[in-house]
Amino acid sequence: MSLGMRLEKRFVVRLVAVLAVLALLATACGDDDDGGSGAELRSIELGLSGGSLAFYGFFAADSLGYYEDEGLDVNITPTEGSSDAAQQLVAENFDIAMGVPDAMLAAMQTENLYPFFTYFTSEFRDWVVPVDSPIQAIADLAGLRQGVSTLQSGEVPLVRYLLNEEGIDPQEDIEIIEVGDAPPSIQAALEQERIDSFAGSASHVIAINSAGYETRSILPETFASGLPVEGLLAREPFNEDDELLVGIARATARGILFCQTSIEACIDAIGQDRPELVEDRELAVTTLENYYTFSTPPEENGELNFSPTTTEGWEHYLGVYSSGEDPVVTDPGAIDLPNLVIEDLREAINDFDRDAVIEEANNFGG
Repeated sequence: MSLGMRLEKRFVVRLVAVLAVLALLATACGDDDDGGSGAELRSIELGLSGGSLAFYGFFAADSLGYYEDEGLDVNITPTEGSSDAAQQLVAENFDIAMGVPDAMLAAMQTENLYPFFTYFTSEFRDWVVPVDSPIQAIADLAGLRQGVSTLQSGEVPLVRYLLNEEGIDPQEDIEIIEVGDAPPSIQAALEQERIDSFAGSASHVIAINSAGYETRSILPETFASGLPVEGLLAREPFNEDDELLVGIARATARGILFCQTSIEACIDAIGQDRPELVEDRELAVTTLENYYTFSTPPEENGELNFSPTTTEGWEHYLGVYSSGEDPVVTDPGAIDLPNLVIEDLREAINDFDRDAVIEEANNFGG
């Protein structure tokens, strides 16, 4: 090698070294995406099955920076419902999405989706009759008129399943009538005896009860509590990233605990980024109280046990939604739930300083 070539090579090596040092200095001195903590946040697309205060845990976690604490920049997108959320998850518009079992199980017939966190921990639908009705159970409904919000609504597969369980043919032995999803229209249908019972959102039932019209639930106890109802599912390859799944779930669990510690602090926190949801503060309080009923996780050793997601629970719903003459799930054998449901993250999801969250809620200043 000639002297000129050696000098040229030495110059290039030194130049590369200088450029590398300058790049490191620029990184160290530059602004970080997470406000200067030194770690870049990971962007995640999260789809929810709606955008109301029902999803307070997510909205509070977002406003309070709990996702950022987990190293995540979570973009929350409300959808038109669980079916929409499932379709967008399958289409890879979302990395993680939330939806009810019927919609998600329908999608899981052709795509592997992985449940890992339960948000609504008890059935948020109810089946009621007027408080003085002679009807005592679903078995008494043969030959009568059953109200639902719409024939496309999520309660219809459940209604058909439970009727079939009692030997009542939903097509022949009972009339299923649409009454709309506005509480006044549901109440009017019951008062005017256009329907004998109503199955639908428990929040609607609570609303008509609050208006002075008393009802009585005939929903079987097995559906009233203790089953995973609506939660988060991941698509591939995100299902293999335990750190991501735990981070999303743990931050959301902190949001739930914050809100259930202080409803006023919850409203203030959510109002920072989503003021339209809490503009009517009195209504926001009532709405949150209703949804706390369905999103409070079970206790274990004196503490709330977040994410009670189980294969057993999902298999229960698979049985529900693959039964009857017109099932939501037509190929239940295509869904390998034991290899899809992620149950081993619970300890990590619950591993956070609860006292710190409670203190933050009790001292929150908005």
